Amino acid sequence: MPSFRSRTVNLCPDDPALWQADPAGARGRYIAPGLGEGSPFALTLDGPGQWKSVPRHVEPDHPYLLECEVRGRGRIGLIWVREGRALEQAESAEPGGPQLWTSPDDGPKFARLAEIAAVWSEEVTGEDWRRVTVRGVSPVTANRVQVVLESRGDGSTSFDAPYLDGLGAIPVEIHLPPGYHPKGSKAAVVAVREPASSGGYEVLAGRNVVSSGALERRGEYIWGREYWYADFSALETPGAYRVRVSFADGRTSLSPEFEVDAEVYRSLPNLTLGWYYTQRCGMEVLGWHPACHLDDALIGRSRNRPLGPGGEWDISGPADLTGGWHDAGDNHKYICWSYLALWGLARLQGIQAGELRRLGEALPDPLAEAAWEARFLLKTVSDEGLFPLGVISRFGWLNTPIHQETDNIPGTGDERALPAPEERICDIPTYGPEFTSALVASSLADLGAALRGYDAELSQRCLATAQGTWRHHCKGEPPDAEYLRWHAAFALLDASLYRAEPGDEVRLDLEGRIARIVAQQKPEGIFPFHRECSGYREQVLGAPREERAKLPYLSPVGARYAISHEACGIDYIPAPFTYLHALLDYLDLFREGPQAGGAARALGIAMDFAQSLCARTPYGQMMEWTFAPDPANFVHMFHGYDCALLSLAVVACRAARALARPELLRLAEQQVQWVLGRNPRGTSLVSGIGHKQLGIYHTGLSRYPEHRTGEQPGGVVNGFVSMGAPRVTYSGAPYPWDFPYLDIRSPAEEAGWLGADADWWTNETWVPNCSWFILATVALHRALNDQQ
Repeated sequence: MPSFRSRTVNLCPDDPALWQADPAGARGRYIAPGLGEGSPFALTLDGPGQWKSVPRHVEPDHPYLLECEVRGRGRIGLIWVREGRALEQAESAEPGGPQLWTSPDDGPKFARLAEIAAVWSEEVTGEDWRRVTVRGVSPVTANRVQVVLESRGDGSTSFDAPYLDGLGAIPVEIHLPPGYHPKGSKAAVVAVREPASSGGYEVLAGRNVVSSGALERRGEYIWGREYWYADFSALETPGAYRVRVSFADGRTSLSPEFEVDAEVYRSLPNLTLGWYYTQRCGMEVLGWHPACHLDDALIGRSRNRPLGPGGEWDISGPADLTGGWHDAGDNHKYICWSYLALWGLARLQGIQAGELRRLGEALPDPLAEAAWEARFLLKTVSDEGLFPLGVISRFGWLNTPIHQETDNIPGTGDERALPAPEERICDIPTYGPEFTSALVASSLADLGAALRGYDAELSQRCLATAQGTWRHHCKGEPPDAEYLRWHAAFALLDASLYRAEPGDEVRLDLEGRIARIVAQQKPEGIFPFHRECSGYREQVLGAPREERAKLPYLSPVGARYAISHEACGIDYIPAPFTYLHALLDYLDLFREGPQAGGAARALGIAMDFAQSLCARTPYGQMMEWTFAPDPANFVHMFHGYDCALLSLAVVACRAARALARPELLRLAEQQVQWVLGRNPRGTSLVSGIGHKQLGIYHTGLSRYPEHRTGEQPGGVVNGFVSMGAPRVTYSGAPYPWDFPYLDIRSPAEEAGWLGADADWWTNETWVPNCSWFILATVALHRALNDQQ
């Protein structure tokens, strides 16, 4: 067995509590590890009986391999099961029905397991250790697998080093996006289960070889694969192609078809543009949902300040707050990150070859969609120029069709509510009344400028509101914890106002804030958020890997992993790197300005840091944004939100021009290509795009029969998370850290499930993800077409 296999994801846990005996009388004892090949797992069964693992998530219609050392008389097997919805109490299962599995997670859950099929190894007999293997393809109706160790004799049977490959048993996989730009970087990542000595690739147009070369070995990696690289960036001729790879030992593989097309980074955001229309609230969206939330909303304060529903409210009165977008798979209308969409849509309008008019509205489609949200935002701003968190339910998460959440009649008591701007619901670290309002105002200023020549009245309202926020709050002093976010937000507002109406007052304010941002950078290249950050190294290096890798629950209170990211200057939600975008805006406006030298140096150091991080993975995506030097203590996958990777893509793309460093375009494309399917699961994270997709999406739209899977073309999901925390739809024990988890379903399985059943951590589309995807692809379209 190859040495690197010892570092791969082993889905057979070594904790005895995570295995169950079947039948109940089976006698098992755990013995000292190392009987076989030094595994930390060893088990002996006395007499006939089975031990089963926790049910593990699998991809349907996918090959898997199980290996184990066996001594005595026994065999190993894989049982494919379908895990049903969790039951509130174990006693609710019918006698004699499918087996009931009790999760060892916090707050035990119960799930019904229905066996679909099983595969077994040969039976082993004898006192010598033998390595046994069993292979099987998961049925399309299965969503979990259990490893079974079975003793079949009257004596003792021992098992050691069980190994189930969580990524499947495909010998050679080629991971690539569905399309490339002729002037962009073009590379496929080749993942192999067993090491190879050498290999080559060929690019095929039909049956004709148009390009070829040697594969570049990128080394072994924690996901139990050896990775190789096929770089065919010299291919610039538009067309449809495939890649064929061959290794010296005879292993081969042929990729799905992909295209080389100069329109790729314009067609992608135009598809995502349609996602926002399906999210519209307060109107009938033909083909998607009837008119909804026509009774939005009441104004009030939440006494217990939860995130979302279930709060206790003091209501002060009604207001017309209809319109806007549903934020994600839920139906809330969060204002606190809507600015990202307005930024993106205003810029998308600027790259159109002609005017898009598919919506049939007075404005071109990108501006029409942005204007729909802007009119809602303008209803919510306070007299002091502050924007609140958003309109949220007071009662519960949606479990009915969208248009039935409320009765759509004002004054009947089921209206949703808008909290006061000063309320920090659940202490979301990336929401602060002043700096979030500055970001919203920045986007309104950009939209106002884009609307000139189309809608003078709305353009002026957007600009006047942005100027009002600036006048009320530009002289304010940020709280220490918001220091960097505050100056970045107001710098972006300064830049937007200057682009719309140049003036010395906003220019001087912008220069002062850029100086403060630059001064916040540390030698490693990171920017701590907190004003006083002398202990930033201890905050990062002192946090254990398991803490830093945890999923980003929204309150940072007492969570050291959140503190370590605060010290490095990376937000999980929703707008990382606003300070780098502020530096870029300044350099775009004032190439020779008094702060230009410092801004360029700081940006260059940050990009060096980003390149060093991305070079540590075969896919080139951003991982943990930290300078932790020990690879064993390093989090090898950014957990949870594609908006973080896509925001880096925008920064790298813009920095390529600002710093005259064209190699940064490759860094930008690597982030976008990860989202499009060049990742360890070979799965696109954009609905309706790519060779392999999730199949089911977490959204309330799935309550409608014609949208059961929740697919909204162009929608961008949250993305990969670690299995190091309990899953919403997963009843088993935590996976090892950094296993690249997605909730993947097959078409056959989708028919029996609602998108609302999908794991929202991975499978929920969201305004920030879609907005950063538009911003990244628009930036790449501009940069790469400027080269032509």
